[in-house]
Amino acid sequence: MGATKKFGENYRDSTENYKDNPESFTLARTAQMLHADITQRNSCYVYKADTGTGYPLIHVDFFATDRYTKPDPSPKKRDPGDKFYSLGLYAKTQGTEGAALYFKCSTRGGGKETPYVKATLYSTPGETSPKATGQDLMTILGTMSRALAGQLGCAAEAALPAQITEADQPSG
Repeated sequence: MGATKKFGENYRDSTENYKDNPESFTLARTAQMLHADITQRNSCYVYKADTGTGYPLIHVDFFATDRYTKPDPSPKKRDPGDKFYSLGLYAKTQGTEGAALYFKCSTRGGGKETPYVKATLYSTPGETSPKATGQDLMTILGTMSRALAGQLGCAAEAALPAQITEADQPSG
């Protein structure tokens, strides 16, 4: 997706020392901060190590929510660049710019219980390879979501298969 073999979580860090950063992305930290305000959540930024642009290749975020997007089944109301996938409750990419995925996962935090988790992935134009596809974005987001569902103990209800395939129609 990035047409490179070296990545870092911080564009100033090498891939060897990012693990020592207390703000680095981890599944455990993300699970703990799922109900936090956006400024406190544990987001994942991935940078290409061989560029000095300072822009991330991708930005991934997870948060608990009490509702999920239910797609309009009418093809006339869809953007032609939207692609839907058979995983979770709802999964969609918008070209190679972004991906969204909702999955069932009851979590508790901030004094309330929520039944769903929303995962988002955004890519930076100019950082992605010209060969990148929406399927690439959903593969990354689906794989990370499946790992988080395992961390949260909701893998069975999340419905996040290892094989990610594009669907003819939106689910939900």
